[in-house]
Amino acid sequence: MDYRKEIDGLRSIAVLPVIFFHAGFSIVSGGYVGVDVFFVISGYLITSLLIADLEAGQFSIGHFYERRIRRIVPALLFVILVTTVFSVYYMIPDQVKDYYGSLVSVAGFVSNFYFAADAGYFGAAPLEKPLLHTWSLSVEEQFYVLFPVLMMLGWKHGRAFVVRWITVVAIISLIMAELSYRLLDPEVAYYLTSGRAWELMLGSLIAFHGDTLVNRSRYWIRESAALAGLVMIGLAVVLFDEHTPSPSLYTLMPTAGAALILVYARRDTLTGHLLGGWPLVAVGLVSYSAYLWHQPLFAIGRLLGVFEPNSPLFAKLALVSIGMGAVSYLLIERPFRKKTRFHRRTIFIFGAVALLIVIGIGLVGLIYQPAAHHSLLRNWKKKQMESYALFVRNPELTATLTSFGKEPGRRVLVIGDSHAKDMFNVLYQYRDEFKGRFAFRSPAYGLDCIRRYGVNGDAGDECDLAKMSPTLFQEAEILLVSVRWDESAAKAAGAFIDYYRKRGKQVVIAGRTVEYPNAPTVLHKLFWANQMQPPPDVAIRSAFWANRLPEVAPINDILRSVTRQHHAVYLDKWDYGCEVEKKECFALDEDGYPLHYDYGHYTVEGVKFFGRRVIQIDWLRPIESDHQR
Repeated sequence: MDYRKEIDGLRSIAVLPVIFFHAGFSIVSGGYVGVDVFFVISGYLITSLLIADLEAGQFSIGHFYERRIRRIVPALLFVILVTTVFSVYYMIPDQVKDYYGSLVSVAGFVSNFYFAADAGYFGAAPLEKPLLHTWSLSVEEQFYVLFPVLMMLGWKHGRAFVVRWITVVAIISLIMAELSYRLLDPEVAYYLTSGRAWELMLGSLIAFHGDTLVNRSRYWIRESAALAGLVMIGLAVVLFDEHTPSPSLYTLMPTAGAALILVYARRDTLTGHLLGGWPLVAVGLVSYSAYLWHQPLFAIGRLLGVFEPNSPLFAKLALVSIGMGAVSYLLIERPFRKKTRFHRRTIFIFGAVALLIVIGIGLVGLIYQPAAHHSLLRNWKKKQMESYALFVRNPELTATLTSFGKEPGRRVLVIGDSHAKDMFNVLYQYRDEFKGRFAFRSPAYGLDCIRRYGVNGDAGDECDLAKMSPTLFQEAEILLVSVRWDESAAKAAGAFIDYYRKRGKQVVIAGRTVEYPNAPTVLHKLFWANQMQPPPDVAIRSAFWANRLPEVAPINDILRSVTRQHHAVYLDKWDYGCEVEKKECFALDEDGYPLHYDYGHYTVEGVKFFGRRVIQIDWLRPIESDHQR
């Protein structure tokens, strides 16, 4: 096929929104649709080459995959090797393990399934994954495992037959995309090849019919259609956001826009002239390498910074990614595409060995976990398991915790989700300190149960404490509720309070705990900034205050208001988790051990530390004051 400069221009229109979307610029809230545009372009170009080879009787599977290896593997390998050195050094152990797993999946071209298993694309944590963007390469390669073979087999029955089965499969894929988004987790559906194949096949259909359509169209139709395609992509980039179903029928806007451009934006049209200009063509030529570089650069920038990098820094990193893309294009992509320099046999050996090396690095990393840079940053998963097992999952205590028995003091039943686990551990750890004042027990309970009281008043047998834990409920005087409140549950708390007050229980609402994007990551960044030595305590506490999640405070305000209106007791976890007047939050204990193993759950050290804080500030005093009234 003849070279079309405007297609390289379209590539730049696709890659730039993706880069700036991942950089966090809100003006391109739908910038991720650039990947959808890439799929259409890819389907068009590959199918055009296949048609040319099949019509000339020169089609070869070996030749097809040789071109794919030359195009994909060398630049990808270079980016992976550089990224691995930086990522492993800057990441905390759990992130390192995830990264090694992603290496194996990338080299096997199944990273879309790998990232789907840990679903997430639009949040902060996924954006710290350096190879997250390789999911789109995996989708393409999975598609091209079968597509050329099916093209070759179908060609024996004629072009019309091939077009028909491509059309049928594309329609089925689009239906699956729509159903997957509605029936599965939307962030899982985002990665599935079954819901993406139609975008590639749309490009394939254009390869069959594009020249016919453009030759039969008048100039004003070609001009209008090409411009409409550009507008459609632009509207999707600025109007779509993380809540727009994707892929779905909505995605027809940018993909149909790309299709119109591929068909009608020829060199004699205004849109074709614009896309064929050297600035856009230059970016389009390096778009693949720039795409490969941008996510690792952004992820490492996020890993290195205590705070989310600001817009000027991200803008610089975006320019650096394009610059690095140009370097990769000139020094790696172009040389490997020259058949006179690297013969087919060399390319296949190189591709196989390179991918096996990456898989090997990933497997070795998964099996032999490298030591963290500092002992305080090791074994976060182990800290989580230890915290869960402290009392809630302690087999030796299971039998004794099913009743209050003859233990003196007011009987407090701590109910809720994993944050109730933390709350119970904090209080039960120091049960001797509370002896005579309070006794503590805890059954399983859920946030959804609390939310139900706001709907029906009666949440059903499966959420009725009297039926869930009859002995503990009968013995308890106080219900202390600790969950990861959301707005709807906070508003439903009033109905919950009223329901159980009528049943003779005093209800105490513990607010949502202080939360951070990821406490281990924040701590790791602080260590790194201090040459991997423990930073000053004040610096750590101030940084944790600055990094607390802002959405928690408004929810606690709702809870405080609701409990006041329904004459219940509200206990604020921020009272013992932070020193608000100093604008500091606690992150390490006196011996320098971390208090959290994720965004806000407590390690064993955290349980002990916050327990001492609870006693020090007499956090439970409002319960007694309310009882005395």
